[in-house]
Amino acid sequence: MARSNLLCCLGTRREDNARQRQTRPTPRPRLRRLMSGMKRVFGRSPPCGQTAVAPDSGIVVVEPRRQTAARRVGKGARDGGVNNREEISREEAAAATIQAGFRGHLARRAFRALRSLVKLQALARGSYVRKQAGVAIRFMKVLVRLQVRVRARQLLHRSKDQ
Repeated sequence: MARSNLLCCLGTRREDNARQRQTRPTPRPRLRRLMSGMKRVFGRSPPCGQTAVAPDSGIVVVEPRRQTAARRVGKGARDGGVNNREEISREEAAAATIQAGFRGHLARRAFRALRSLVKLQALARGSYVRKQAGVAIRFMKVLVRLQVRVRARQLLHRSKDQ
């Protein structure tokens, strides 16, 4: 069976997955600002004495600690260690899972707060409406009493006139 016909556990072709990993969507503005800040901080050239440039060859000699780290990375790739791209994709998947869980936690917490706020708002509105209804009933009772007085006067004046 050809390699292009092999299916991954998600049911898509491996080559398609590799292509998707290589082409990443454009980062959002907030992430872009964060990345540019990180580049400013971590992308600076090391202090004097740690790097030296050979005059004619264009070769950069880096401090020994960085050389050994580079050798270890190269050795792992040559010895058939974990593919760096696969490792990154695993880390990205793990990070995405963690982020999704945390975002879900935040969303549930915000929903609970919103739900309790809506309940509190309903309580406040209910008490306000009940208070308004009480005031309206009192005014209606006062109007009824006033109307009774006015009609009583009208009847008295009619009886006196006759």
